[in-house]
Amino acid sequence: MPVRRFRSVEAMNEATEAARAERGVDWEAVAHVLAIAAAGAPRRMVPGVHKFRTVEAWNAASERWEQEAVARAAERCAAALRTPIA
Repeated sequence: MPVRRFRSVEAMNEATEAARAERGVDWEAVAHVLAIAAAGAPRRMVPGVHKFRTVEAWNAASERWEQEAVARAAERCAAALRTPIA
């Protein structure tokens, strides 16, 4: 990758915009897709600080949190199926 020298910040911005156009990545579209994914399957982190005495206790809690997340997702899917499409 060649080293490029710039005389001003504006020249750097122009080069960055030109490189983006050259690559063809539409970052707004990527952000839109990620927003749709987050709305469809939100991640919920269990709040608080959790301390465990053993790895087994930590694994059991992690399994319980995962099962609760799956149950919430299943409920969202069931609710979506019950909703009539207009």
